[in-house]
Amino acid sequence: MNHSSNPNAQRVWADEECGTWVSIVATRDIGMDEEITHRYVNVSAYPHGGEFID
Repeated sequence: MNHSSNPNAQRVWADEECGTWVSIVATRDIGMDEEITHRYVNVSAYPHGGEFID
């Protein structure tokens, strides 16, 4: 997954008892050989959860 100013996916964060999770969700149809892209943001913009899950 790489950066794009016109991304085809976004991150959706969830804080759970077991840690902080992120899901990658398509914002439009993504072609079979098309790269999944998102807009980079600073880590400081991420929610303040417990621990990140590997």
